[in-house]
Amino acid sequence: MGIFAADLNENAIGVDVTLHLGKTPVGGTLNALAWPMGMVGLVIDGMNLGLPREKPIELTAEGLRDWILVESDPELRGRLLDELGRLEAERVGAE
Repeated sequence: MGIFAADLNENAIGVDVTLHLGKTPVGGTLNALAWPMGMVGLVIDGMNLGLPREKPIELTAEGLRDWILVESDPELRGRLLDELGRLEAERVGAE
């Protein structure tokens, strides 16, 4: 399932995120969010990016845990927990 740019909200600010622009991964700390004209505007380590709402976003397990602790939307919290479970299963499978 994963997390998409449209899922990000103010509770994700401060979380480490990674996304792929072509084959190039771009990652860092999410500093700010905006929603201009049907897109999602992100500031990652001071770099401004405009993304389609359905752009997949990767988060670290630590970042997901931090976000889950403060997320009040039960549906989104459930999706974040699912994503955390997927990341943990991948980690265990890689060991």
